[in-house]
Amino acid sequence: MANALNLIDIDTQTVRWSCKVRVIKKNEPRNAIKSPDKKYMLIILEDETGTRVQSIVFDNDIEIYDSTLKTNKWYIISSAIVKPAQTNYRVLDNKYKYTWILNAQTSIQTSDNADTPLPTIEQSYTPFSEFYECMKKSQEISIVGIVIDKLAKEFISTMNGKQKINDFIVVDENLKPIILTMWGEYADKEGSLITREIEAGNYPVISAEYIAVVHFKGISLTTRTNSTILLHPEVPRAERLKEWGTKHRATLDALKRCRDYNDAAIKLANPETAEISTIDSVPQSIDPSKPVWIKGKISFKPQIKNTWYIGCSHCMKKVYAESDKLFHCMHCGEMNAVGTPRCKLDVEITDGSGGLVASVFGKCAEQLLLSTSKQIMQLEQQVFLLYHPQPLMFYSKLT
Repeated sequence: MANALNLIDIDTQTVRWSCKVRVIKKNEPRNAIKSPDKKYMLIILEDETGTRVQSIVFDNDIEIYDSTLKTNKWYIISSAIVKPAQTNYRVLDNKYKYTWILNAQTSIQTSDNADTPLPTIEQSYTPFSEFYECMKKSQEISIVGIVIDKLAKEFISTMNGKQKINDFIVVDENLKPIILTMWGEYADKEGSLITREIEAGNYPVISAEYIAVVHFKGISLTTRTNSTILLHPEVPRAERLKEWGTKHRATLDALKRCRDYNDAAIKLANPETAEISTIDSVPQSIDPSKPVWIKGKISFKPQIKNTWYIGCSHCMKKVYAESDKLFHCMHCGEMNAVGTPRCKLDVEITDGSGGLVASVFGKCAEQLLLSTSKQIMQLEQQVFLLYHPQPLMFYSKLT
């Protein structure tokens, strides 16, 4: 007879066990990235102590498990295959570091849950203000946000070949936008639904669960193989955000035009609370996902050329285009990109321990020069000398 155990007591060495669990969530079946002819479905289960496990069903077993297991219902499961959780399949709950594989040999029994009340499912969502710390810890997160725009790029080349992507701009009440990249089937399915909402002039609210914070464009969000994307989720957090978004539609419209998502790393980081390193302790090679903060004085020598370049108005990458002229950006795919002056400045940063040379771009360079990039371009074209004699105290992120 099987021993009734809690999840935390079940590992790869446990035999003749059973566990009472309820179904928290069933993901849509997906094609495996490395084996497109192979399908899988992820199911999140929770025991009576609140511990969760992510289970996987493959191929021909998907249909029967999808019809058998119902969300919020209790079951007694035994004979599942228990394996150490891989990074791609790790559940947000780190108390249990195993994955179950459910197949035709797994035993599923409906549970009489009269003695087990069904509590309200409460999902914990990560505030936007914590994204920066989550990136440094390589921690999966779940969010609720308002989608205010979709970027143009549709495909990207990877080690696994050409991949479909959608880049969406997501924001909450703090008005600090960030890019959420959806890959593969997420772009085809959920991404297509969100795109239709955007094209209809709406700013839809979504939830994105089990996504990753990465250092692309300084900081951004991305789906993983176990992510869940829901449009108009029926959770209290989404309802509050939807109501807020409706009241502040004009603010969101203005934010969309600003394209501040290109400066997400600056807006979401908080150097005042970060650990400050001395310059002599900064390694020559820095992990972009774990930036180093320094505090020092900045100075720069007069420059009469190479203080600006023309960049894409959407992705900010250098292009060969004319200022204020429309063009098709081959970097990001934007058909109606505008040639935009972007400032570039080489500076020296010093503290009591030493110094280093760094390049400063965009708005940060404009703040140091007390001029816009367009003004700097015009000054250089008129052969004016750019010079700021006073060193300035500032915080800098090295990547």
